[in-house]
Amino acid sequence: MNRHGARADGSAVRRLELGLSACPATPVEQRRARRALVVDDERALMTVVCRVVETIGWVSDGYADPAEAIASLVSDPAAYDIVLTDLRLGDQTGLDVATAAVRVRPGIPVILLSGAPLSAAMWDAAADVGVQMVLYKPFHIHELLDAVRSLTDAPSEEPRPSAPRLAVLSGALAD
Repeated sequence: MNRHGARADGSAVRRLELGLSACPATPVEQRRARRALVVDDERALMTVVCRVVETIGWVSDGYADPAEAIASLVSDPAAYDIVLTDLRLGDQTGLDVATAAVRVRPGIPVILLSGAPLSAAMWDAAADVGVQMVLYKPFHIHELLDAVRSLTDAPSEEPRPSAPRLAVLSGALAD
């Protein structure tokens, strides 16, 4: 078992995916469905983030290769309403993805997902490229949904207490 409570065979991720069917989905409005770009070189985590976002009626495009994600952004910048990217992506970083996203679509919300605390220099770099929020892994699925909703004003069926936007969220991966 790793430090996040997941087994080497990925069973914790599968348990989370199976639990998603119990999450209520927000009805999709009569306009184009909102679309999320999800980038994580760990395919299982990318799939989980995509499925969580889809529970609120969003469409998600998941990429394990940041270069492919950036190419998708460049080819159709208006296609995405939010970017969720892991910080560490092999030879590239989530900051590279965030930079490309903000360059082709200024103001697009970007959430950086990180398994480790950010240094002061990394915080500055993230803010400089346009990252609006950092979500630390492991995180609770409701924290991810609240982060997406808070940056996109996506409606929620569940009442939420009014609170200022959070710069950092952290918690447990599963209920």
